[in-house]
Amino acid sequence: MNVMNILNFNKFKKKNFILLSKILFGISEHVRKIKYKKLYVILIHIILKENVDERTIINHKDSVKCLLKLNNNKIASGSLDKAIKIFNLLTGECLFHLIGHTETIISLLKLNKNLIASGIYDNSIKIWSSANGMCIKTLILKGHIKQISCLVKINDRQIASGSMDKLIKVWDIISDICIKTFEMHTRYVTSLIRIKYKMIASGSDDETIRIWDLKNDICINTFKGHSNCINCIIKLDQVKIISGSTDNTIKIWDLNTSNCLKTITGQGSFARCMLKISQNTIIIGSSNRNMYILEFKDEYRDEENDINFKVIENIQDTAICLIKQNEKQIIFGSNNNSIKVRNILS
Repeated sequence: MNVMNILNFNKFKKKNFILLSKILFGISEHVRKIKYKKLYVILIHIILKENVDERTIINHKDSVKCLLKLNNNKIASGSLDKAIKIFNLLTGECLFHLIGHTETIISLLKLNKNLIASGIYDNSIKIWSSANGMCIKTLILKGHIKQISCLVKINDRQIASGSMDKLIKVWDIISDICIKTFEMHTRYVTSLIRIKYKMIASGSDDETIRIWDLKNDICINTFKGHSNCINCIIKLDQVKIISGSTDNTIKIWDLNTSNCLKTITGQGSFARCMLKISQNTIIIGSSNRNMYILEFKDEYRDEENDINFKVIENIQDTAICLIKQNEKQIIFGSNNNSIKVRNILS
């Protein structure tokens, strides 16, 4: 069957999806031969509205530490094997192997449509073109005296780094200088998230979460209640965040009052990573090789029946990092060197 025979958009059927994917994405010479560029763009738009097939991509030589969604059919991954790779999700093909780092990749950030940043344990950040895999710039973060543990994008010009040296630093990636330093944590910083404009949150091995006002350069809130390391934090909505800890609990916090609204326990394991997948649903990657869906009612109140906690079937793998494909699919990196696309909701 030829491409032009099946490009009838008024009668487009799912049975053509696999064939079109192979023609357009699987073999590069087929893509080069397509002359109808406008038609090609329309076809891409149709394809990207569909779920990608469930698949397992095994291309790294060690655990996958971080993932970054570039668009609906392309992701980047960073690994303990010191490699960054860009994959086509529709085919599983590795498009680019980004070469240059000499240590573990701990974080990937999307700076804009065409640029990504990678952070590694040796305190350097590289800026890459996601279009061709070329390294554009290398930044050496002078100021941290121990390994960087996490990164977060603040805006198109600034990023923040957390470190094993207990410090959080804000960097201007254009001028390559540190413009702010925060030093109230008493143990290493494990996680950073952006709350809103000029505000970030940090989690630490000191069992606390701190909220930082970047405009006034102060810590405006400290959340205490966990009894072990904070592994991950996510923003639930404009006034609430959720934290996962090695103490085997997940806590929901009110940003305005610093109060813990709810503590979720009972799974006998701790959250390694979390992902908000819809307004009322988060996914939890657990230390017990399971993955869980945590669903909230529309009007959350601190009542037992306001939260539904259930296991996602047939995962049986330890998720180290999670990203969202759509509201029904997730992509996770695991400690068995693989990247997996999984349906989570029917």
